[in-house]
Amino acid sequence: MDAPLALLPLGAIEAHGPHLPLATDTLMAMALARRCAAGLEGAVVAPAFTRTAASFAASFPGTVSVPAEEEELALAETLRALLRAGVGRVVLVNLHFDPEHMRAVRGSVAALEAEAPGRVAFPDFTRRAHVQAIGGEFATGACHAGEFETSIVLAVAPGRVDAAYRTLPPREVDLARAIREGKRSFRELGLVEAYAGHPATATVEEGERLLRCLADIVRKEALRA
Repeated sequence: MDAPLALLPLGAIEAHGPHLPLATDTLMAMALARRCAAGLEGAVVAPAFTRTAASFAASFPGTVSVPAEEEELALAETLRALLRAGVGRVVLVNLHFDPEHMRAVRGSVAALEAEAPGRVAFPDFTRRAHVQAIGGEFATGACHAGEFETSIVLAVAPGRVDAAYRTLPPREVDLARAIREGKRSFRELGLVEAYAGHPATATVEEGERLLRCLADIVRKEALRA
C-alpha cells in the first residue's frame, strides 16, 4: 500500500469582526481539507495546526499570535513528524494570510524542501494566477471577514455566523497593498472592528463557489507534487 497523502489545515485564533468566530481560518481550512480529501484517493486530513502568527489582529481581544520564528520552527517539526509517521506527502491547506504567518509557512516549506524534496506542497492562494482564478472579493485584497470569508463560513458552519453581518457597512481597504506598503495592523488601517470588505453581501452560494475553486487548486497542486 502506498504511503498516504496528508492534508494539513493551517488555522489561527484571530479576531474576525463582530460576526465571525475567532476560529474562522481554522474552520475554513478544515472544511476545505475535507472536501479535497474526498477527491484524492487515500488522502487523510491531519489535525489543524493553529500555533500561528496573527500580527495584524494581535491587539484585538481573543487573538492569539505567536512570533513568526516560533511558528516556523513548530510547523517544520510538525511536518517532519508527519513524514516520520509514514505519510508520503503533506499538502498544506491555508486560508490565513497574515504576513508574518505567510513568512513562517514559506520558511518551513523551504526547510523541508531542502531535507525531503517533493514531500511537502503549499498551494499558495496569494499567487497571481490563483488570485485571478478565485476572483470576487478575494481579488480586491479586501478580504478579512468580508464577503469572501463570511460566505465560506456560511457554507460550512452557518450557525457560527452572527446575523449582524447583514448590517455591517463595507470597509474597502486593499490589505495586500497595505502589507506591501509596510502597514502592520488592522488598527493602523482604521479597521477598528477587525474586518475589511463587504460582509453584508456574503451568500452561501458564493461560499460554495469559492470552496469548489479553492479545492480545485489544492487538488491540482497535490497531484502535481
